[in-house]
Amino acid sequence: LEQEFVYVGDAGIVEPSGESKRYGLDLGLRYQITDWLYFDTDATLTHARSVEEPSGEDYIPLAPDFTLTGGLSMNNFKGFSGAIRYRFIDDRPANEDNSIVAEGYFVTDLNLSYEFANNLV
Repeated sequence: LEQEFVYVGDAGIVEPSGESKRYGLDLGLRYQITDWLYFDTDATLTHARSVEEPSGEDYIPLAPDFTLTGGLSMNNFKGFSGAIRYRFIDDRPANEDNSIVAEGYFVTDLNLSYEFANNLV
């Protein structure tokens, strides 16, 4: 990128920080297990660095190296629909020299619904 913008937490602003280089891999998988059950997942592997800074001081703050999302969803199985979803972000640099690390996280979400027959409600 010709211009990278980074968040400056102490000032609460976004400021330009110069040119950066990014490369990586995005993978996605979708699979229909049954008529009503579906699996999906996406993963990203990224290497992002500032071009204008010396090695070791060229990290882009809060740019994750690895992310993973996905889940299992069901649709209208005997009136039930729902999903269990997950999201993972690995630890990532919180400043340019990676001396401060933003802790990664894993979170899941569950939702479930039931559709009553037309004459029940």
